[in-house]
Amino acid sequence: MAPGKIMIDLVPLGRIGRPHGILGDVRVLFFNADSPPIKPGDTIWLMDGKRGAAQVTVLDLRPHQDQWILSLEESRDRTQAARMTGKQIAVPRSALPETGDDEYYVRDLVGLTAKDREGGTVGRVVHTYFSGAHEVLVIRGDQGELDVPFAEDFIGDVDLEQGVLVLQGLFRELPWSPARRRS
Repeated sequence: MAPGKIMIDLVPLGRIGRPHGILGDVRVLFFNADSPPIKPGDTIWLMDGKRGAAQVTVLDLRPHQDQWILSLEESRDRTQAARMTGKQIAVPRSALPETGDDEYYVRDLVGLTAKDREGGTVGRVVHTYFSGAHEVLVIRGDQGELDVPFAEDFIGDVDLEQGVLVLQGLFRELPWSPARRRS
């Protein structure tokens, strides 16, 4: 780690869309739109995947159609807001509430061994992405990579303590693709 760098376990909550209005507000699509876990006064992080993350302060958050409108102290005009488009919003893991039974934070699924109902190993969850309809687990196995929607038709049991995710039913109908290199 480079001198002066701080390692924080950040959890992505959503993605910033286009600017809203001329006063620096942005549209946000939360990965869990039912309960955005931030409020005015909170410090959050903006991540762009290339340059790391920057801290910003929430001034306001309000619902708007199927998205949310976010006002940040650091964004006062449309030009500043436009620079944030595409960045992920994240908070430290320690700021999130504990999960309930049969609830998971998506990042907890990365690294799990994916097995079929018979106990055979299919692969390992290497990362996830949000498709707009579902979170999708990318499972890397001997045949390449398999994109599996995190939905009842595809996912059976999840055991975080054992490090295992059981695939079911329709997952066998999904196409394998060659393994992709990720940086």
